[in-house]
Amino acid sequence: MDIRELERVILDQKDIRKRVSGYDIYYFNNGNSEADFVVCKGNVATAVYQVSYDIEDSKTRKREVNGAVAAAKATRCSNVYILTDHQTETIVSDGVTINVLPVWQWIVTNEL
Repeated sequence: MDIRELERVILDQKDIRKRVSGYDIYYFNNGNSEADFVVCKGNVATAVYQVSYDIEDSKTRKREVNGAVAAAKATRCSNVYILTDHQTETIVSDGVTINVLPVWQWIVTNEL
C-alpha cells in the first residue's frame, strides 16, 4: 500500500464517521508546514492527522512532526496523530504530544 492509498483509507474512514455527526475535514497549510487532515466541529478542531508510510527517515519524521505541531498550535487542538503503516510511539515536540499509530490500529480502535 502506498502513501496515497493510506491517505485515502484515512479520509474514507473519517468521512464515514465524522460527516454523519456534523464534523468537517480540512487540509492545513501555513506556508511553512502542512497537515493532512484537521477535523473540526463548528469552529473547534477536534483532531489533527498526518499520514505517512513510516517516519523512520529523519527528514520524513521532521516534516511530519513539524506539520502536526504547527496544525495543533494553530488550531489549539490536543488530539494529534501520525498514522503509519506499522509504527507505534508517542512523540512530544514543542509541548505537543503526538500519538503515532498504525492505520489498522486506528481503524480498529476508532481513534478519531
